Amino acid sequence: MRLSIPTNWDNKLISGLAGLPVENYYGKLQEDVIGGGRPAKSIPKVSRQRIKEHIKLIHDHGAIFNYVLNAPCLGNTEYSNPIRRQIFKLLDWLVSNGVDSVTVSIPLLLEWIKKNFPSLKVSVSVFSHVDTINMAHMYENLGADEITIIQNFNRDFKFLKALRQNLKIDLQLIVNNACLFGCPFRRYHSNINGHASQLNSKSLPIPNF
Repeated sequence: MRLSIPTNWDNKLISGLAGLPVENYYGKLQEDVIGGGRPAKSIPKVSRQRIKEHIKLIHDHGAIFNYVLNAPCLGNTEYSNPIRRQIFKLLDWLVSNGVDSVTVSIPLLLEWIKKNFPSLKVSVSVFSHVDTINMAHMYENLGADEITIIQNFNRDFKFLKALRQNLKIDLQLIVNNACLFGCPFRRYHSNINGHASQLNSKSLPIPNF
């Protein structure tokens, strides 16, 4: 068993988990050009220098760091040159500060990262809703190193076995997700969360769910 743990940017977390099979820590800035799966107000505010130091500590403990870029929608701004430059500037900063991998939901980001930042491993987010072998193959062919499977299939052992037999890349399951099983609002909720952590979004702060 290999564990992936969200960080709260408290260095005591890393030392406190020493000895457990934690392979990967993940986290992000409150806001960036891409955004993630949580609204900014629910993410601890930390400086970029603090992030750099925290990543080094994670490496010192033999683990890797994944920066989360898994907002499922950028409102088509990714096709504009100014936003694309901001995205590449962010990715440059991540690489220069020792980030080992990133999590994305948007296939275009996956393609850009694998082409221009080959040192970064890329994990496909649960927000991509991979629920067929064909979908998983598509992401694998785009260069993904890992896919997080939608929670509805956590106990569908026949499907998980088929994925494992047909894919060469890693598979990841979320074992403690707070979402309702089969929640009808999952796609909508992930979308508004993504916009609520994007620097260029005009979205108002979202209500608590």
